[in-house]
Amino acid sequence: MEYLYDSFFPVTTTHIHGKMTDLFQRLTPSQLEWIADNREYGEKERYRVKNEVDDSLKSATYVCEERVKIEKLFTDNELETAVALYQDLLYERIKELNNQYEKIFSIQHDLHNLRKYWVDLERISDLDNAHAMYLSSNNWEFSVFNDVIDKLSILLNNDYSKLNSILCAGVEDVRSSLYSTFDKTWTGLTKKEFFGRIISNHDYIRQNGICPCFAYITLQAPKLTNVFNKGKYIVSLSEIKQGLKDKDSFKKLFNLYCKLYYMRLAYDTYEYFGYYSLVRHYAIFITYTLLINDDVKTANDFKHFASTYQFARIKNILTGGK
Repeated sequence: MEYLYDSFFPVTTTHIHGKMTDLFQRLTPSQLEWIADNREYGEKERYRVKNEVDDSLKSATYVCEERVKIEKLFTDNELETAVALYQDLLYERIKELNNQYEKIFSIQHDLHNLRKYWVDLERISDLDNAHAMYLSSNNWEFSVFNDVIDKLSILLNNDYSKLNSILCAGVEDVRSSLYSTFDKTWTGLTKKEFFGRIISNHDYIRQNGICPCFAYITLQAPKLTNVFNKGKYIVSLSEIKQGLKDKDSFKKLFNLYCKLYYMRLAYDTYEYFGYYSLVRHYAIFITYTLLINDDVKTANDFKHFASTYQFARIKNILTGGK
């Protein structure tokens, strides 16, 4: 089983490129810089206020409902069936999420329409938050990976060094892959030069689903080395297979693991370094720009909660709890 972003995600790079071609005609380099900076702010902020974010997730009605639904898929079905059903559910949610967020491109950008936009986003955004918890995160008691990893561990006689050597599923994680998104001609650019080149080169989306506009900070950081070694992975997997008596059970289990892992990789790309992140922070930018003219506190509160995935609290800010 090989990983390709477009093979494991319902929002393809072809679709994304078409939408972003239109969007980037409206954006200036400084506006794109604001969007990229706010993505960075949001990811740092959600860890700074982790307890606040976790409490928000645990108390949100739609998050709780989806968590129960996901857990039930894996408790009520055999693992192979559960993985297939989970993929169907995830793809259904992502398609709805994407359709709802893309409405920012068609509505009038006034506060009345933007308030409705964010209120309408609460349900699907919080359903998506449940998948961020159970597919993308390792911080919760339940994960869609729990059963398959437990079964793989048993097959490997609880040899966690062997297990850990293959958990990358033969692919580079999304954060590490940012380092190979650009060649050396991109290093040393000022922010103005970087974002100007992104727009002028029509460099909206790569085949791995990454939006290059989110890589500026990465390019300024010391480059990591030996983060991912495909050759070492291949050797480890081969040695494990050779040492097993029940090779068929291992192959079946590991293919299920890879399927889930590739879904996670595509999901993380889309959510944190790809199209969803771009559209969400574009919508935050549009809304914040209008709010700041009326009420600085409301604008800053909105920016904080929208950037840290606290969607129920956005509704309260924009509608006064109505």
